[in-house]
Amino acid sequence: MKKLIYSKKYPESEELKVPPEVLLGAFAEAAERLCDELVYILLPCRMAFKEKYIEYAKEFAEKYEYDIEIYEARGGVELNLSFDHQFTFGEFNNLIGMSDDISISSGIKGREFTVSLTYYTHAIYRDGKKLLPIM
Repeated sequence: MKKLIYSKKYPESEELKVPPEVLLGAFAEAAERLCDELVYILLPCRMAFKEKYIEYAKEFAEKYEYDIEIYEARGGVELNLSFDHQFTFGEFNNLIGMSDDISISSGIKGREFTVSLTYYTHAIYRDGKKLLPIM
């Protein structure tokens, strides 16, 4: 049995709260400007693996009965796995290892957890500098 030995929580700051419509509008404008400045270069070796990545993600989601969304994005494939229970990284580690980016969110898409993964099929450059994938 685990025992809590330290905890500290901070109150939310009212000063930092921005109305969602203002935040979303500013984000959309900034994201559009940033995307206009990006250059995408196809990586044939990574494109060849794309279908295997997608199939593995589908099999994984079906095996554990996770909700799944798969998107074709400008630079690659994005997928979201959503579920309501605790998970371990055992077999999940294989899918994470195939991915280039990961983020974990809670309380979105109507589920307790959402793990978002990205697999890049294109190198992404800005101002002549490679941003992604990092390899």
